[in-house]
This record gives sequence, structure tokens and C-alpha cells, in this order.
Amino acid sequence: MFRRVTLSVPALVLGAFIFAITSASVAQEGKDDKKKETPPPGEIGFYAENKVAKANGTFHRWKFGKAKFDAENLEESEVRIIVDVSSIDTGIEKRDDHLRNEDFFHVEKYPTAKLTFHSFKAMKDKPGEYAAKLDFDMHGVKKTYENFSFKVSGENPTKVEGKFTFNRMDFKIGEPKTDNPMSITEDIPVTFSVTLPN
Repeated sequence: MFRRVTLSVPALVLGAFIFAITSASVAQEGKDDKKKETPPPGEIGFYAENKVAKANGTFHRWKFGKAKFDAENLEESEVRIIVDVSSIDTGIEKRDDHLRNEDFFHVEKYPTAKLTFHSFKAMKDKPGEYAAKLDFDMHGVKKTYENFSFKVSGENPTKVEGKFTFNRMDFKIGEPKTDNPMSITEDIPVTFSVTLPN
């Protein structure tokens, strides 16, 4: 039971935005004859700031590895999103190239980021709200977030909305926050709105 997607993810930016979440088609591996995959309808975006600036960005290539959510069968439900980190776009090409290198995402070594939502539970007294575990796999590090909460609405298509915060230093992305006004915050809030494909 697949449905469509619309994803929005605030997360980081600037000379050190360091956040890869959320989902995209896999990089091309240098084959000229390989067609670029078209991501599902929707958007994966991120946001970050330091003391002097704020920035928004997006990932243009992402996909579902799995997209199954059934309120009547939560044990079998699982949603996995795969992001092509090299598709990062902050609107400044030079900055994007810097974010792709080994100082930050190191996309040659770690081309994708994965988010897997599983172990769903309905929240009592809150119709349409659920809790789940979130496995976030990025930059060679995998971290599990417990009791991740989100809302579900509609059927065919089903819309899923939620948010969480991750610390970029847990994934060894960029340098630790300092008193330098250009230094980026470590805690990155992430929000999303997803319409699952049928």
C-alpha cells in the first residue's frame, strides 16, 4: 500500500550545515547511460543558522526504500527514506561543493543518508497520533531515536507529519559549536510532511 510524498525537513546549513536526512535516489556512480531517478512528489529541505546568518536548502534526489503504514497492522508497518546527499542545494554552488567534501558530508564515501521509522504504537487519548522508533543512518553513524511522535491523517493517500531534533556532532559532521559567530548550532530540528505512495 504505497502512497505519495511531501517532505519538509529543517536542518542545517552555512559553511558547515551538516545534515543529511532525509531521502533521495541513489547517486549515478558515474554511468552516463544511467537515467536519473525522479524523486516522489514532495520536498526534503533543511534549515540552519549561526549568529550572523540563516540558510535554507533542499535535497533534489531521494526515494522510498519502503513505505508501508497500516493503522490496523502496526507491527508490519515500516517507512524508509533514502537521500542522495550529493543532491544538496543551498542556492550557492560553491558552498554546496564545500558541503559535499570530506570536511562535512564526504559524499564520495557516504553517498546516502537513511531514515527508517518502525515499531509504531498508537498514542492513547490522542486520535491520529503515533509513536515510533527512528533509525537515522548518516555519515557512517547510525543512531536510534526512541518515542518519535507524529500525526497521521487521511486514507489513500495517507499523510504523515512530525519532527525531531538531532545533534550533528553525533554524526561527526563539521566542527563543534564555538563562540565564533560563524559557528553553526549543533542541534538541528527536522520536520516533515509525507504523503505515502499507494
